[in-house]
Amino acid sequence: MVDWIFIKFILICTSIAFACNIQYGFSSVYFNTPVDEFKSYLNESQIKRGNIFTDTFYNSIWNWLLNVWFIGFFIGIWINPIFCDKYGRRLTFLGANILSLLGSCIRCIAIKTYIYELLIIGRIIISISTAVTYQCQILYLQESAPTNYRGIAGFISEISFAVSCLTGMFLGMSSVLGSNLFWLLFFPIIPCFLSIVVIFLTKETPKFLFIVKKDYLLTKESIIFYHGKGVDYEKVMKEIELESLSDQEAKSFINLFKDFLKEKYLLKALILSCCALQNTVALWAILLSSTTFLSSVNLENNISQLSSTLMTLCYVFGTLSGSIVIEKFGRRPMLLGFSSANSIVLIIYLIFSILHNQIYFSKYICLVSFLLYAFTYGCAVGPISWFISSELVDQKYRSFIQSLCYAFNTIMVVITSFIVLPLFNTIGAYTFLILYIIPSIFCLLILFLYLPETKVIIFIPIIFIQSKDIRSLVIPIKNEPPYPVSRGTQMSKNNNLICIHGHKSGMKCICKPGFSGEFCQNKMFCLSLNLTSDGFCKECIENYEGDFCDIPICKHGEPNKSEQKCVCNLPYSGEFCNKLNKADVLLYHNNKMRMFGPIGFLILIPMGLMYYFCEKDSKQRKVKRYAKLLEKEEFEVCHKAVKTMLQEK
Repeated sequence: MVDWIFIKFILICTSIAFACNIQYGFSSVYFNTPVDEFKSYLNESQIKRGNIFTDTFYNSIWNWLLNVWFIGFFIGIWINPIFCDKYGRRLTFLGANILSLLGSCIRCIAIKTYIYELLIIGRIIISISTAVTYQCQILYLQESAPTNYRGIAGFISEISFAVSCLTGMFLGMSSVLGSNLFWLLFFPIIPCFLSIVVIFLTKETPKFLFIVKKDYLLTKESIIFYHGKGVDYEKVMKEIELESLSDQEAKSFINLFKDFLKEKYLLKALILSCCALQNTVALWAILLSSTTFLSSVNLENNISQLSSTLMTLCYVFGTLSGSIVIEKFGRRPMLLGFSSANSIVLIIYLIFSILHNQIYFSKYICLVSFLLYAFTYGCAVGPISWFISSELVDQKYRSFIQSLCYAFNTIMVVITSFIVLPLFNTIGAYTFLILYIIPSIFCLLILFLYLPETKVIIFIPIIFIQSKDIRSLVIPIKNEPPYPVSRGTQMSKNNNLICIHGHKSGMKCICKPGFSGEFCQNKMFCLSLNLTSDGFCKECIENYEGDFCDIPICKHGEPNKSEQKCVCNLPYSGEFCNKLNKADVLLYHNNKMRMFGPIGFLILIPMGLMYYFCEKDSKQRKVKRYAKLLEKEEFEVCHKAVKTMLQEK
């Protein structure tokens, strides 16, 4: 059966993610492909002004066009918490998208008027707005998603970014829009306008409305909008209320910074988030300069030039694969596992890059290592690293901690991006060891020791609970029964002890006949009313066991003792997990294929590449053997195949 509520939620998340990432991904890569067209544009702009186009001028303006993005992004990072915490995620997102639309229009005007200064201004405006929308988007997805869908929501953001990067590279090709800069830069205007419409039609996040605005009616509407009409909105509001137990009025940026200096758990959350983001730093250098790195190991030029596109494609496949399993395996094992794989892949590149003169096929291993790096990055490193900070702290600090983390990441990306090529030209592949591998291993060690699992956290992050004032609030809640209590149930309540079907006597519950459990919450299924002297059942009815006959026998599953029901292993269903429904079986096997299908397909990619390059190398060596054999011979060649081989030689 189709879960329309889940599909609606996925569509909402996808719309929100693309509302930010279509501009972010496109603007990050559109300069990579039509380099000659931009050079002609700058030359024409100088001619129209009566100036001479020089290499010095070109290098200066080109560096500004590329690197002004980081300046604007850094500014936007610090603007975001000021507006996001005061005016809300929705209004800030909406305003930043309008600013992004303005920047896109300025870029088009710059192309038509040949005023390259406008191109720089448009790029810096877009980078500021993108930094704001990206942080708003992460908060939007994390604060509006049900707890069991938070991981999927984070992956949707990364999938949309990867697809947007791939779109930008594709459109930048000369055979598509790369030969016409105006239409290339006009493309984002349409999605920017649609993004404004999308954000206008969405609602503010439930947590911001409940905790900051204290508007319970709007909170209810927001929960129903994101979680579906059938949701128990009172339960969701209770979870949000528990998170807001320590929250007071929204604090200013200065007060948040003071809290950050005083509270150790905030510093710990920042360090862990920055360590996670450190593993993302290498991607941009590899993605944008892979041609240079692979050419240094004598890989064929046509293949080297395709490497960025192939990496982006593997990145997309990785994000799709990771989104399937994120809620099954959790954040911690996936982040640590794939981050470790990232470092191992870079070490493999380092080794074979150094040995490329001794081992002929090492150049192909270097290419495969970059493709695997992009795939493993998309599987977990990128998606989880960007949203983990929002799961480690409570609502009022999320925007602030995010800004600190993204500022750190931006600084590291700028520093490494500026020095990676000069350092690579000096010491070669050892650059990766200094800039990426050693810092990543150090950060991985910290994450292994201190990173908690955040998959199952509903309202209070693990690190946040370590604060003394919150611990005193959380502990009494643990004394309450771990199961839902309906409004119509008659119960006694004193000092957090609740007796569902019985009454309190001291610190224990005395149950009514036919009920058992610490809180008299379980019904007894005895075969007869005759009990032993200890109150145990002499015999249970079919499908129940235990001294009180209150534990269901689950044929293909595990009993949930607190709720007195079975949790079935797929594809089994039924009250006692003893039924097989045809639709459930088909859905189960389809999900298995969906999980392992992309991974199996991606395994074929490096195998196919290795086969292609080995076959090509074999033919080249065959030609050389024939040439060496016939080097000193003089005769007339009649055989067409031999003549063709000698011509190739």
